[in-house]
This record gives sequence, structure tokens and C-alpha cells, in this order.
Amino acid sequence: MSADNFYIIRKHPLGGYAAVIGFASDTDENDEQIMPEAEITDKKFEKWQDAWNYALGQYAEYGYDIHPECFESKSILRRIKYMLGKL
Repeated sequence: MSADNFYIIRKHPLGGYAAVIGFASDTDENDEQIMPEAEITDKKFEKWQDAWNYALGQYAEYGYDIHPECFESKSILRRIKYMLGKL
């Protein structure tokens, strides 16, 4: 395992959340960091807090984070779309 690993909490494709491992050295052709996505095979948690607690139990040289998608609210997005439609 590389020593530049980190864990990030992402939305699981089947609902809920996943603690996903990433590596700071994973970059694309533009040298931009590749952000890992949750896959169906990742362990699924109902609450992001449970995924976070699981991640904290894993070794991560570069730490832990929560992706902003975990805090997106459908109701907020609906309100924004509604307001944009009114402009």
C-alpha cells in the first residue's frame, strides 16, 4: 500500500455512504488529483457518520475528508432550480 493514502466519505451508488480510499499520487494527464468515487462493491453505511467512524479506524497517511456531495440536499437543489426558473 502506498503511504500517500487518504479516506474520503462519498455517497454510495446504492444509497447511503461509503468510506473510499484514495491516493494523493493518483493524478490524470494534467497532473490533477483523481478523486476516488464510491463503487457498488464498497461497504455501505446508512449515515455518513458511520462511514466516518469506520474510516477513522483505518490507517490514512494523508488523513480523512468528507466530500461536499454528502451534504447536498435535494430540497435545496429544488429551491435553487425553482428560483433560477423565476429569473
